[in-house]
Amino acid sequence: MAEVLRWQQLTTRQIARWFFDSPRTATNRIAALEAMGYLRTIQLPWRAPALVTATPKGARARADLRLSPRRSEPGRLLHDLTVVEVAAWLLEQDQQAEWITERELVRDQLDRARGPDGRLRQGPGRRPDGVLVRSNSRLEAVEIELTPKRERTEYDRKLAWYTSQLDFSRLHWFVPSSTLRDRLRNVAQTLRMEDMIQIAPLPPDGCYPPGVIADRQRSHVPNR
Repeated sequence: MAEVLRWQQLTTRQIARWFFDSPRTATNRIAALEAMGYLRTIQLPWRAPALVTATPKGARARADLRLSPRRSEPGRLLHDLTVVEVAAWLLEQDQQAEWITERELVRDQLDRARGPDGRLRQGPGRRPDGVLVRSNSRLEAVEIELTPKRERTEYDRKLAWYTSQLDFSRLHWFVPSSTLRDRLRNVAQTLRMEDMIQIAPLPPDGCYPPGVIADRQRSHVPNR
């Protein structure tokens, strides 16, 4: 239940793969927590495993996390579920590492932004999609970009922001589009960030939501 709160939501397949020995055990455990009112299951509008989120009762049971129950907005759901797959892959590569979710980053930003009276002095600022914490406490930012932004200079601003962030020793940017990968490499070179940033397609073996392709190569039109 704590992991569902940390991630905001997980699919039944992700829960089974991460935390249980078999899908049946995962299904039974989810059903038990749902019957007790801690979790709720949401059917997705496409052929995919159901989505599991925490209820207010579940959030109260893990009040130590200081995270409210919610699910992604429809426009962010594919992105957020893809972040989970990328995080799982990174954690498989380094089983001593840990992960800080974007929800936890926002929570900590808001904690720092509160005045002595408890009021917010400002809203949350920029943050990565997640942070990989190595066993030596080194922090590595992780970004996932499924679709290019219309405002091309947004990438210039975002990469420039990372140059001012002393907390992160490395930036992993996972991008399916080969065209956007080239664009990011050019900006990184201009900012002299080549040693800090690693730009790559999505890991090839992830169980991504429908429509998410790990590596979209630029199509070439043959000369006539």
